[in-house]
Amino acid sequence: MQKTKKKIYYGWFVVLAAFLCTFASTGLMIYSFSLFLVPMSESLDVPRTSIALASSIFTICMGVVSAYVGNQVSKGRVKKLILIGVILLGGGNALLSITNSLPVYYMCYALVGIGSAFTGPAVTSTLATAWFDKRRGLATGIISCGASVCAIFAPSFLATIMDSSGVRAAYLANSAIVIVLLLIALLLVKTKPQDIGLLPDGLTQEEFEATPPKKRPVLIGLTRNQAMKTPAMILVCIAFAALGFGQIGVMQNAAAYLSDLTFNTKTIASALGFIGLSGGVSTIFFGWLSDRINPKLVFCVGNMLLLVATLILTYTEPDSGYGWLVSYGILFGLGMGIWASAVPLVIIKLVGPMNFGAIWGLAFAIRSICGDTLGVPTISKIAETAGYRVAFCVAIIVFAVSAVLIIVAKKPKAFLEMQEAAGQVKKA
Repeated sequence: MQKTKKKIYYGWFVVLAAFLCTFASTGLMIYSFSLFLVPMSESLDVPRTSIALASSIFTICMGVVSAYVGNQVSKGRVKKLILIGVILLGGGNALLSITNSLPVYYMCYALVGIGSAFTGPAVTSTLATAWFDKRRGLATGIISCGASVCAIFAPSFLATIMDSSGVRAAYLANSAIVIVLLLIALLLVKTKPQDIGLLPDGLTQEEFEATPPKKRPVLIGLTRNQAMKTPAMILVCIAFAALGFGQIGVMQNAAAYLSDLTFNTKTIASALGFIGLSGGVSTIFFGWLSDRINPKLVFCVGNMLLLVATLILTYTEPDSGYGWLVSYGILFGLGMGIWASAVPLVIIKLVGPMNFGAIWGLAFAIRSICGDTLGVPTISKIAETAGYRVAFCVAIIVFAVSAVLIIVAKKPKAFLEMQEAAGQVKKA
């Protein structure tokens, strides 16, 4: 007993594996895409907008497949999912290095998007839920930080390869990074603590039985079909999609807006770089905070930070100082990093952790398709017709509405009854 307590809880090695998955899939694929835009448009001799469409294909494929992946995670098939992700992500990037056709280029990004779903949030957040109870938010925050760390280091590394060996070599580098990191993750990952004779947080069966019923990490909850029919999850999914719509819509249009205001490219890139840096800090700190206060409040704090940051961006003038732009980048990054830890914990509090993987996978798919994919073109279209300030004001309204929807979402009666039966809450 004493010897077991002295060991590092294996759940933290699982967190490391999930961190590597996030770095290699979500981080590397999303944050490096803009680097390939110009050189690939020149290589394939097509407009930049045609190359940019690959990003939407990636997002849609990742979102659609995440619903399936989440269901498979709930059945304990994590290792198989990551192995498939290695093949699709590694192979897709390798194929991108040799393709000379735009349709094949799109097909490769579809493969990469599917591969990212097999190693992305539907998998990683579910692992945190299975291995942790008291520190679930912190674990989720550390895992999500993988994307921010990637945003800090990967672009400069890939840019160096592009300058020295060309864009095709950079895709091969992507492939190598993905294969190595995901194989390490595959070696480390275990689906649940019960596989090694433990319970969440590293508790033994004896320690679990000695814990008061209200404080025990009990796996109960609604099924995906039950949960998605409740008003609570309908509101959460709308709020989550609305957050993605505003967040991605503003972030991807910010550079063009600042360029129109005559800021030079180096200044814009430098200021917007703070989004990734502050986002990394945010995921860990607010993940830790979500373990201590109601995650609904943490979610609302994130939305308010995004709202204030977008206001700063909206009222940026050509003569605004560099510090003004940096304040936008820092606040937007802080707000952007919160959802990854807060939303999973909100879902768990509302409908339970038992079938979290299946529920989270579908919720993430709804966000990706209805929020992320629609946000960029919609905000761009509004900006074309009414100006960027009007477009950003629409995003501000969306952030506010998203926060309100999360606040009003109430725990379903069916889950309350489950908690009462398990001794988690007092019977009414």
